[in-house]
Amino acid sequence: MSQSRIIPAKSLAGGLAWARRAWTVTACASGAMLALTAGFYLYLAFVSYVVEKTGSAFRTGAESPLFQMVLAVSGPYDLCLAILQLLTILFFLRWIWL
Repeated sequence: MSQSRIIPAKSLAGGLAWARRAWTVTACASGAMLALTAGFYLYLAFVSYVVEKTGSAFRTGAESPLFQMVLAVSGPYDLCLAILQLLTILFFLRWIWL
């Protein structure tokens, strides 16, 4: 039988509180980033549909510098979102297995 180490209650409570706060913050940030991502990809699907049906992106705003900048940043943004979601999972596992 393996011996488990004894963790003082105050230390355990502090670790649980830290893990819960970290999980809450990263989960909220991840959710906000997912909402922005969903909105962007829905708009991108709309632009693709309009261009496919009409052959012109005149009224979609696809030629605007802001849209082009967001399109250029979307790859690194998705990578940051994936890393944040991984951190969220790790904080959650730390919280439940502490």
